[in-house]
Amino acid sequence: MLLAVWIALAVGVLAVALALVTAAVKGLRGWRTLRGLRRSLEEAAGQVLAVAATAEERAGELTDQLERLTEATERLERSLAELRVLAGAAAEVRGTVARIQGVVPTK
Repeated sequence: MLLAVWIALAVGVLAVALALVTAAVKGLRGWRTLRGLRRSLEEAAGQVLAVAATAEERAGELTDQLERLTEATERLERSLAELRVLAGAAAEVRGTVARIQGVVPTK
């Protein structure tokens, strides 16, 4: 009977040791997975920051281009206004010349 107790105790100790080894192995795997995940997240965060910096630069460039476009549009509107004034003056001169030609006898 004493032998059965010692065998049961050995089996119990062996089971506990096996459980501890299994838990340690799984814990180590989990720790390694966590480190790999952390590295992956750091790399992804770096890429996101790089893309965000590029987007910020492009937004700044777009703002500059929008300002230049606004200035060019304003210049175009002024030029078109001047053109309308000149076209009106030219039409007036053509009308005056046509009236004068209507009065002046031709050969």
